[in-house]
Amino acid sequence: MIYTELATVALIVDYIVGASGFTQSWRRALARRLQLKEHQLRPLKPFDCATCMTWWTCLAYALIQHDLTLWTVAASAALSLLSIPITDLLLFIREGLSAILRKLFDKL
Repeated sequence: MIYTELATVALIVDYIVGASGFTQSWRRALARRLQLKEHQLRPLKPFDCATCMTWWTCLAYALIQHDLTLWTVAASAALSLLSIPITDLLLFIREGLSAILRKLFDKL
């Protein structure tokens, strides 16, 4: 059960950090607040790195669930390794659904 929950946590984190645009929004706001250009901001790991955020969030979730074992650490590592392909899959699904909806609405 914990592994399914870890996979769900990884999916949510990868969506928020990699696919939703939330990270770019807060980096833009922070750069504006600090009166810098966005490219001048250094990476703020783990908050703008899907791999790092997946790793730490999965570990924290396993710790909160009192199930921090070697296997959950290994599952967290595997999920963080797969964070880039998961983000790419989420973007592929979003673009595919957008294309389907565009075609449906164009026919109306």
